[in-house]
Amino acid sequence: MKKILITGGAGLIGIDLCRQLLRKKFNVICFDLHEQIKRNENKFKEFSHNRKFNFFPGSILDRSALNSAMENVEIVFHLAAMLGVQRTEEQKLKCLEINVCGTENVLQASLFADVKHIIFASSSEVYGEPRCNPINELSETQGKTVYAVTKLAGEEYVKGYNQLNPNLNYTIVRFFNTYGENQVSQFFLTRVVRKIMDNQSPEIYGDGLQERSFCHVEDSCNALLKIIETNKSKNKVYNIGNSKQVFSLNRAAEIAINVLKKPNIRIKNIPFSSSDRSFNREIFKRYCDTTLAKKELGFEPRISLQEGIIRISTNKNYNQNW
Repeated sequence: MKKILITGGAGLIGIDLCRQLLRKKFNVICFDLHEQIKRNENKFKEFSHNRKFNFFPGSILDRSALNSAMENVEIVFHLAAMLGVQRTEEQKLKCLEINVCGTENVLQASLFADVKHIIFASSSEVYGEPRCNPINELSETQGKTVYAVTKLAGEEYVKGYNQLNPNLNYTIVRFFNTYGENQVSQFFLTRVVRKIMDNQSPEIYGDGLQERSFCHVEDSCNALLKIIETNKSKNKVYNIGNSKQVFSLNRAAEIAINVLKKPNIRIKNIPFSSSDRSFNREIFKRYCDTTLAKKELGFEPRISLQEGIIRISTNKNYNQNW
């Protein structure tokens, strides 16, 4: 079976992708920072002893480590990135270094190793505040944040390296609000569920009318598997999200309150001035059109927001996540 390397393999998407690839009998290498692997080692227990699975601690800023990790690799999922609104805005140079320079390092190592296909994790952030919704892959892109700019640059690097060597095929995936039970609580839905389970009011920045399409990580990873199972995906860009699960932030929190049976809890809306976000960089309405992914990949997300909330709340790694 093909040998696959996942950068950022110990993150939310990476962990579930490792699991799904191993079920398909692929040989999988989880490449991530040593401390990230150590922090999440309990989440790998079910397959950490699988002979087809290996950890490779390293940084995407370390070209030597990447070259070593990619020996005999045919497919690379490049998920590693610096995330978080406050972190990326407060550390712009570090964000640019990791997300742009790191991506070029991954591409150079891929060329050196004669990798056949690289799947680059981009983001719905590249669309900024869209003029209309839902967004398809031909919608205008615009960098409203340093994170969005780095993802747009990463997309162009991927296309540029394909021009340099057409044997290095690519697929760009623009994820829309992926969430799941292994996500840390700095992200919206996990933070909301945590607050409610602790009998506290979930805090939502602004008026809470911002609209998003929420996609469970299992569905997102299912799309990634479909990408490597068809030649149609090569040198394409896809939106990956759940276009049937579009909610305002307030409504998503209300659903969580109902699902978790905490009727006495009330949502607390917080002014942007009292949060790590700002009105100027906030996205108020953005959700996806996944028609292309459905047509070419057969991608159809299955997990509702209600089921996703239950999975987060019953996760055995609850305490470790927070």
